[in-house]
Amino acid sequence: MKRTKWVWLMLVAAMLVSGGLLSAPQMTYACSCAEIGDVRAASDRNDAVFEGTAVSVKQSGLPLFQSSADAVKTNFHVNEVWKGLVTSNIAVVSANGSDSCGFEFKSGQRYVVYARDTGKSLEVSLCSRTALYSDAGDDLAALGKGSIPPVPQNGLNNEGSSSYMIPLILLLLTIGTIALLYVRKKKRLKSRTSQQSS
Repeated sequence: MKRTKWVWLMLVAAMLVSGGLLSAPQMTYACSCAEIGDVRAASDRNDAVFEGTAVSVKQSGLPLFQSSADAVKTNFHVNEVWKGLVTSNIAVVSANGSDSCGFEFKSGQRYVVYARDTGKSLEVSLCSRTALYSDAGDDLAALGKGSIPPVPQNGLNNEGSSSYMIPLILLLLTIGTIALLYVRKKKRLKSRTSQQSS
């Protein structure tokens, strides 16, 4: 019985230590952009340029362990496209805080978005020239008339489910560890019972 208590204590201690390491303060540096450039340079530098309304803003990972470098996914309803394969519903990713050059979108606001395609997602930063629609008059004038984005087939968009994978894996590992400890405890009790009866 004492051994089982020690196993539980060790498991709890390991979880507390790993939680402390994950939530430890990290050194941050202020975001520094090289010259952002004019509309044409920003358009050339990015893979997608569009105007749309932020529908939802979702933080990735667990709230206790977030840092300014964590990804934040913003879903957009797109109204106009100037560059890239952009559908009427699309998601972009940015860092969680401005100190990591993350652009902080707000749900319900309209933006002119400049994004880079990483192969996994469209990424936006403070250095991309992305701006509130109300502040992007020069951009809208220089970009001219865009095109209406196509509606994605089957109502699907480019939202991934990767933000749910880390918490799901941690949950499965915890359940697996508890189940393993429970099975071992049952086996020990069964072997002790059989030894006592014989």
